[in-house]
Amino acid sequence: MTSEAQGNPKKAIKIGTRIPRYLKGTKEFGLFYPNEEETLKRYEENKEDWPKELLERTVVWTDSSYASQKDSKSQGAFVITKNLAPVFWKCGTQALIAQSTAESELQMLTEGSLAAKNIGKLLKEIEGLPKEYQEKD
Repeated sequence: MTSEAQGNPKKAIKIGTRIPRYLKGTKEFGLFYPNEEETLKRYEENKEDWPKELLERTVVWTDSSYASQKDSKSQGAFVITKNLAPVFWKCGTQALIAQSTAESELQMLTEGSLAAKNIGKLLKEIEGLPKEYQEKD
């Protein structure tokens, strides 16, 4: 939103004053990452529906909608989770025009898989940091 206002200083100032008000009014919202005990509790409550791999792997959830109009692009999204908590997500218009629903889904799956590979490497690197650099409880 702020990038849209780069050529219009009045709009940039208006947006710039709204952002702090928004942040002040939404202090209680946020993403909360459970510790190991909370994660296991959530898994135990839902283990009939959730495979054990959700706790042990980086998981990608994808979805897309096929744009049926000629020359229009499909919409897509993916979320990457680790220990049942989201660590990365993306949504928006797909880069290529899909010829079918299956192609649209495949594009999003490919994009999500590539992101998951890189996020997985990053998470392994973070987990390997010395304890003094990791967040304390």
